[in-house]
Amino acid sequence: MESSGSESQSNQSESSVCLDTDPLCDNLVRQLQQSLGDCLNDNCFPDDPVWPPGEREKRMEQRQHPRLGNTLWCLCGNCIAMPTIRESVCCREVEKLQKHYNEDCTCITTVLDMLQLCINKHFLEFTIRNSGRVKLRQLQDDYNRCMRKGAYRSFTTWTHGILGPKTRIPIPSCVVRLVRNNYPDPHGHYVGFREATDNPAEDMAFEDTF
Repeated sequence: MESSGSESQSNQSESSVCLDTDPLCDNLVRQLQQSLGDCLNDNCFPDDPVWPPGEREKRMEQRQHPRLGNTLWCLCGNCIAMPTIRESVCCREVEKLQKHYNEDCTCITTVLDMLQLCINKHFLEFTIRNSGRVKLRQLQDDYNRCMRKGAYRSFTTWTHGILGPKTRIPIPSCVVRLVRNNYPDPHGHYVGFREATDNPAEDMAFEDTF
């Protein structure tokens, strides 16, 4: 038994020496290394997505913008902090709303005409159903979302007139707050402002039937 074990160890040792010194083995190892390339310096995931030109700088600028994470820019006293720079706008900064302000009115959310046309439940329901963009079943199944979108549409039209396709203007933060308070999402999930070019497929489908 000892002789067999010694022979086995001797064979393994000879095989190891053969692998270390055999030119054929050395050649195969070199070929494998060449086929794998520079494994030490290669990226683990060479096909990872990359930032479009200027996108990283744009996002860094947004994170550091003085309007984000606060309401120091609010002039009416009713705005809330918004997630993007474009949404961080107060009603007092909108030129077409200036005609409504006086000593007794410092925020557009207190203007009775706006409340009646853009927030009132019965008027909004009538406007949404009369537009033909939403079916009764859809309004019943997703009531508050339909009402929020209807309120934003009504406010935009009331303020700026008909903008036309692919033209969108952010809603003042104080109005967004008012709409959400009146027609809240049960889970607190809100889409927020989107450019006409960055709608996901599900929202595009909703737009077609709203």
